[in-house]
Amino acid sequence: MDPEGNELVIKIHRLGRTSFRSVRKNRDYLKGKSKASWLYMSRLAAIKEYAFMRALHAHDFPVPVPIDQNRHVVAMSRVTGFPLAQIKSGKLEQANEIFDQCIAILRKLAEHGLIH
Repeated sequence: MDPEGNELVIKIHRLGRTSFRSVRKNRDYLKGKSKASWLYMSRLAAIKEYAFMRALHAHDFPVPVPIDQNRHVVAMSRVTGFPLAQIKSGKLEQANEIFDQCIAILRKLAEHGLIH
C-alpha cells in the first residue's frame, strides 16, 4: 500500500529458472557479453520493463502506473481484474467490446511503431 492507501503490486524478476534457460541467446540483455549472473540479467529485465512501462504510460497506453524500480523489482499500481483462463467458453457477454478495445490498442501500438 502507498501512503494514500492505494494497493500496489511488486513484480520480482527472476530469470534463470528452467523455463528461462534460453534467455542468454534470445534476449539482448547481455549485448555481447558471454557470461553474467542470473541476478544481473533479472535486474536488466526489471530496468527495461520499467522504462517501457513509463514510456507507454506517458503516451496514454492502458498499462499499470509505474511507481519505481530497484534492483530486480518493479513497483506499479494494481490493476483490477482476473485471469482470462477463468472465463468459461461462451460465457463472455462483452466479447465484442473487449475485442474492439484490443484491436484499438494494437492499432495504437502499430501507429507508434511498437510490437509487443
